[in-house]
Amino acid sequence: MTSNKFDIIHTRIQRASTHRDELATIQTEYLNQHPIATSIEEHHDHVIIRFHATAPFPHAASILFGEWLYNLRAALDGLYYQLMMEDTGLNPPPNATRLTYPITTSRGQFDTNRDIKRLANRHQIAIEHTQPYHSTGGHTGSALWWVHHLARLDRHRHTHLLVWRVKHIKFESSTNRIDLNRVGNNNRRSIYIRHNQDSQPITIPIYPITMPGTNDHITIRRTIELDIPDWADNAPHSYSIFPLMERMANAEQVIHATVDSFTTPQP
Repeated sequence: MTSNKFDIIHTRIQRASTHRDELATIQTEYLNQHPIATSIEEHHDHVIIRFHATAPFPHAASILFGEWLYNLRAALDGLYYQLMMEDTGLNPPPNATRLTYPITTSRGQFDTNRDIKRLANRHQIAIEHTQPYHSTGGHTGSALWWVHHLARLDRHRHTHLLVWRVKHIKFESSTNRIDLNRVGNNNRRSIYIRHNQDSQPITIPIYPITMPGTNDHITIRRTIELDIPDWADNAPHSYSIFPLMERMANAEQVIHATVDSFTTPQP
């Protein structure tokens, strides 16, 4: 099989990368123009901290993310269609309108796919090797599975509304006001800011004997970026710890590599 048959597939993946670049631009411009606000509400022995978006969420970001998903899923399906044409010698191949690249969560589920049995054995083996259940941490550690899962939701249920993810939250106090022994996991939490809503509150214990009248001595350091809560919360930590833009770039690389694996001459 010659690589030029896959040029249109690689072009789809490259198109997806332009959607990612546009999404990154929206993120940067929004945060520069509308910084996320922080409110600190003091009580006798604790403070409550909330984050709030200062402008409506850029809905174009959700549309771009959906288009990114579409192009990557279409690239995989185009690869599968091309393989099916080659191995069956038919154009269109059998069941052409419902052919979709298999992405499954178990070997048993993979083996129930009837269409794939029309492919040459070497192609069946190669596709099986790409299945999400081989990933470290299980299928939720697979970029292919997340593209499949999120594209299906985006196509059939709702447009994915991205949210602002506040992460790497760190609290500091030059006057030792914060009871660091009781802060717990707050420094490692991810907090989400949805359109026109406050984030979930964060409660920080403080020593009541040192209560001044202002918040000046509490410093909050955090990172803010776009994310998809489903992807961020349900992927293994070693995967979800990366920013959304990096996870998207990784998915593009994985699909490029998947396509390229079928351009290499096989024995």
